Amino acid sequence: MRVFLGALALGYAAWLCQPLAEALSSGLSIPQVWSGLVENGTLLAATLLATIALYGLGGLATVAGLTWAPALYFAGVVGDIALRLAVTSGAAEPVAPALDVAARIDVALRPLGVLVETTPLTLAALLTLGLCILATGVWRGQKAVPLTDFWNHPPVWP
Repeated sequence: MRVFLGALALGYAAWLCQPLAEALSSGLSIPQVWSGLVENGTLLAATLLATIALYGLGGLATVAGLTWAPALYFAGVVGDIALRLAVTSGAAEPVAPALDVAARIDVALRPLGVLVETTPLTLAALLTLGLCILATGVWRGQKAVPLTDFWNHPPVWP
């Protein structure tokens, strides 16, 4: 279960990183990609890179069963929310496509027939994934006994 949840977190981190990887594969250098992101502000670019790193590290820590996996993942969720708020509030005009996560998700989900607002839907899915990571028990340092085991086998009181 932890491997599956970690793979989902890593997949979302890779999806967030996709515009940057496409720019690098098209022949742009790292300083050119960075300068394209910094046009909208250094703080927004740093928030995007930190969010990608936190989701990736949270996914790896979940797979490894490390205690701090939920903290890393939820820090990535906070970074994701901060990035979305900064973009929707108009803090950066015009917005680089890599920074406009909500628009990218909207474009990805519309062909699937999703007709509701995608931002709350996506944030609810990310929160649910984080709660599932938390329920695996890695936050207590348990390698094999998930939190749900206590619910399935309550202790017998003498």
